[in-house]
This record gives sequence, structure tokens and C-alpha cells, in this order.
Amino acid sequence: MIASNILLRSIPEHLLSGVSSGQLEVLGSIIRSTSTGKVVAHLQEAAPLANLLARSPLDLVTAPLDLAAQAIQIGQNEQIKAGIAALRELQTAGLVLNAASIGISVAGFAMLNRKIDALQADIGAVHSALDGIDTKLDALCKEPWERDRQSLMTLAEKLDESWFMTDGRGELADIANEAHFLANQFHRDAEQALEREALFLVAVPTIEAFALASSIRVTARLAMDENKAALEASFASTEKLSALVGSMKPTKAIMLELQSQSGLFGTPDWTAMLEEQRRRLIMPAMRLRSIETSHAACGVTVESLIEHGISGRAWLEAAGTEENAPLLIWEVGD
Repeated sequence: MIASNILLRSIPEHLLSGVSSGQLEVLGSIIRSTSTGKVVAHLQEAAPLANLLARSPLDLVTAPLDLAAQAIQIGQNEQIKAGIAALRELQTAGLVLNAASIGISVAGFAMLNRKIDALQADIGAVHSALDGIDTKLDALCKEPWERDRQSLMTLAEKLDESWFMTDGRGELADIANEAHFLANQFHRDAEQALEREALFLVAVPTIEAFALASSIRVTARLAMDENKAALEASFASTEKLSALVGSMKPTKAIMLELQSQSGLFGTPDWTAMLEEQRRRLIMPAMRLRSIETSHAACGVTVESLIEHGISGRAWLEAAGTEENAPLLIWEVGD
């Protein structure tokens, strides 16, 4: 079956109303029944939305919840605006920005580079704070991050180039293997950061980088039409991602931050400080939960592709060659 034949260019009204009424819920890139848990549709970001966001200000990448409100003004045609408005209704404005989204290659190097830039902005802010806490700890984190960030950018560029090769299968196999190795590097660094209370925030962009590298691995396997290998990679990385996110303790980190300012307890300054720490520590952890959900949803979609005999490469090509619709929908039949 050719993937483009089953993909809709607009979200059916009954899906929108189902989400609005609570009969359906959106989990990452899938829509499922709240009563039965059955998946009724899969969402796939397409090239127009990825290209749009590649040209957007970096703050849309670092704060995807603002996307729906702002990107409608950025859109160049009514179809893109309508698609983004639908994303807002589905409360999935950050779908294309999620490091774990399936079909990451449809965006090309420009969009992947924006994601990596966003991670670099996050890690830069963390290191600025660490520098005043513990210079030795900061130095231990900076060098491996910069090395692995460069490797991630190189992989993203290779993935983009592979689509223009006459026979890119060998290149894709190398990309999948390199992405697997790099994901393990980020995973190890995240585990080490989570072992040290002072490095709690270092773990956030590092976990996101792990999810991004893992997604490149899955995409490379799909582009080779190795759907079963892509599924195994997706499930394995989701398990690791869930373990990392589950071990984060933002509330404990907040209390450690506030202990040094206990003299302000009960004052307006204390309340303001508590809210600031919530923004710095709890909200990033919540973002990782969203990425974890989307990563798991990716595996569900790959599983459906296998079940219906759909080529992984055809799925990616359909999204990557779409010229108008920012979002494609696969409504799963009974």
C-alpha cells in the first residue's frame, strides 16, 4: 500500500469534536479513545510545517506551547494557517518540535539544526548557572556535551543528504549505528547528571538529545524499510527514556535550591523565588514527560505500519514531499 493514498490532508471534524468532548485524547502523535484505549488516528508532521518552523524565531522552538498562538501569523498561506489552528485544537502545537517525533527526516537539516540549537541554548543557560556553583562540575559537563552536540549535527546533516543519494542504504545503516552509539553516550551522561543533585538541570537537555539521537536511529531504519528494526529501536529507547524521566526529582531539587534562602520564608520574595524555581525545574521535567509520551506514540505508529504492510520509506516520503498540508492524518479503520 502506498502511504500517500491513506493520508488525509486535513483533520476530520469528528476527530476534532471527539477530542473537544473528551471522547478522544491526543498522546504524542496518536489519537485514541478514552473509553477503550483504541488508536483511531495517527498524526504526521509534513514538510510545510517543518519548513515553517525552521525559519521561525528560536523562542518558538524552546517554547513550543506558544507555537499555536504565534505561528498562525507566520504562515504564508491559508492551508498552513488552518493546519496550525487544528494543531492548537488538538493541543499538539509542539508535535513537530518534539525530539521524539516520527519522520524526523522530513524536516531536513534546517529543522534538525533548529532543534539542536534549542538544546544548545538550554545547556548554555545551565552552564552559566553551574559556573557559579562548582567550576569543576561545570567543566566535566561542557567538553562531552560540545563533542556530542557536534556529532549530533553531523548525523542530522548525513540523514538529510541520504535522501539525495542514488542508493543510500549503506549510508542509512551507518547513520542508524552512529545514532545508536550517540544516544548511548547521551544516556550515560544523563544518568551521571541525575546522580548529582547540583547537575539536575544538565540532565534535561541531555535527555532531549538522547531522544533526538534515538529518533534519528528510528528514522534511518524506516528509510531503509527495516520497519521491524525501527520498532525494536523505538521500544528500546522509549524504555530508557522513561527510566531517565522517572528518576528525575524536581521537587527535591527545588528544596535544595531554597534551603540557602530560608531566611526569606513567608515573604513575597520567597513566593516569587518558589515560582521561579518551579519554572526552572518542574516545567522542564513536564516537557520531558511530553517527549516521553510522543516517543512511545512513535512506536505505536511504527507497529501500525507493520500491521498494515506499509513501507516505512513511503510513509516518510509522503510527508517529506507534501507541498501544502502542514499535517497529515492516517485514520485507522475498524
